[in-house]
Amino acid sequence: MPEGAEKIERVGYEEVHIPASLKTVNETLIDVESLPLWMQPVFSGYKRFNPIQSRVLPYALYEDGNMLVCAPTSAGKTFVALLTILKAIS
Repeated sequence: MPEGAEKIERVGYEEVHIPASLKTVNETLIDVESLPLWMQPVFSGYKRFNPIQSRVLPYALYEDGNMLVCAPTSAGKTFVALLTILKAIS
């Protein structure tokens, strides 16, 4: 977990609080072309996913657990939802 993060065990779930980072993180952005060919038209007009989308894409497409994405308006949550829908369709 990142420095300053706090994990709280609750009955039936756990909470993880991660403070906002003040430094820029160099993350590798995932190209839309890396998706299976049949998924790519959903994201036509975009070359790569933004940092939030790139970070959660492996979980949205390849994991079966629950996921909660909290991010500001226009951060890319709708694309994350689309990725989970595509996983369900596949």
